[in-house]
Amino acid sequence: MAKSQKERSKASAEKRQRLDEIELRHQVRHGTRAMLENLMLWHGLLEISEAVQLLILNTHALGKEASAKFFIDRGSGGDNCNELLRHRLRPGPRQVFADLMGWHGIEEISEAVQLLIMHAHDLGPEGSAPLLAIPRHDVTPSDFVARQLERLGRQEAARRDAQEL
Repeated sequence: MAKSQKERSKASAEKRQRLDEIELRHQVRHGTRAMLENLMLWHGLLEISEAVQLLILNTHALGKEASAKFFIDRGSGGDNCNELLRHRLRPGPRQVFADLMGWHGIEEISEAVQLLIMHAHDLGPEGSAPLLAIPRHDVTPSDFVARQLERLGRQEAARRDAQEL
């Protein structure tokens, strides 16, 4: 039987608590949310949390020097901070974000998130692609492991063939 909405919400809340995930709510400048939605559309992302986390992790991976340009304030823009931006972060990305903010002397999380989004958006669809790329691990099995997998695959195929007869 399918879970009710209440059961799904409870399971989700328990998972967030187990993983020490926190929800952040920011008041950001007008237009920032639209910029983030454009970035997500350009790169096929569906979750705000995923997009913000990728921006954080990939910007941090550039290093202190290269990431400095992401945190240059673009002026007040009228300081019309009337849009709410909500997302979640786990401990690892939170620490990486704290490093980024420390490197560049930013104290407000909302300011740092806003600047990341604005800078990435300014780069356009192609320029922002590396900032929203999902890191992938390259796994190449050794020859020994490849032979073992092949042997096990043949054994499993023979077992299934024998069952069909």
